Amino acid sequence: MNDYELMYIVPTSYTDEELGTIEKNVAEIFTKFQATITKTVRLGKLRFAYPIKHEQYGHYILVRFQAEPASVASINEGLRMNQKEVLRHIIVTAEDVAEEVYNLVQFQEVHVDMTDRRRRPAQKTEKSSEDKEKREKELKEGVAAIEEGAPMEDKKSEQEGIETLSAEDLQKKIDEALEDKA
Repeated sequence: MNDYELMYIVPTSYTDEELGTIEKNVAEIFTKFQATITKTVRLGKLRFAYPIKHEQYGHYILVRFQAEPASVASINEGLRMNQKEVLRHIIVTAEDVAEEVYNLVQFQEVHVDMTDRRRRPAQKTEKSSEDKEKREKELKEGVAAIEEGAPMEDKKSEQEGIETLSAEDLQKKIDEALEDKA
């Protein structure tokens, strides 16, 4: 016979007296398949991370037992068929678990308020007043260029050999090109 450990969850809709009868029903499954229960521990009522069959909480019960490897599958099947009383269950070999360490932590829901989580541009700190003045001058020149029709760009385009056209001249050239194609 090998040592095994079963943890199962019972819905909190059952009272403590009903929980005792459910433990007896589970024990009957073990005796039916020639398994011996060595220890039963009620670990308490805990909140689930997500609802299981419309339940938010459950009673966790841990059972240590000895059984033949062939009968563990039958016990697992018996628990699976008892879905009203047992929400979830798992059977592991006792070698895979630590001895007498039950650190169950109550689930705590985390709410993140996304309304205040906007990305803000990183603010650059200017190192000196000279850097600050230089930056303000660049901004003023850029605004002036936009307001005055970009005189800086006119100078660059003349230097590069690109002629600048007014909106009327541009429209005339477009009309001429379209007439030539037609």
